[in-house]
Amino acid sequence: MTKFEAQSSKFVDLRQGKELSELWVLGSNIMVRVSVYRDAYDHQSHARADVFDPLRLQWNPLVSIAYPAMASIACSHVDRSGGIQAAMAKDSKALRDQAELILTRSGAVE
Repeated sequence: MTKFEAQSSKFVDLRQGKELSELWVLGSNIMVRVSVYRDAYDHQSHARADVFDPLRLQWNPLVSIAYPAMASIACSHVDRSGGIQAAMAKDSKALRDQAELILTRSGAVE
């Protein structure tokens, strides 16, 4: 099975929340962008993965996790212990697993 290779990862502590942004490459050329955002208001949080379309030069939605199902929703957005980063990494891993399954089954990746 093909695995993701990390290209970049950034964790940002924003005024009203925290964001984990990652860029991954699957196979030889499929780029997947993962974004996990934990906002002070739960319903404004999101976890999603987008795939890059090189023909249209745009990111297209691939998979998401509803905010009540996010691992990071259980953590406070003001957490300073690192627990929120671990929970966001768990959400990211779940998104990558789903993205890999979708892209493999679609025939985009062997």
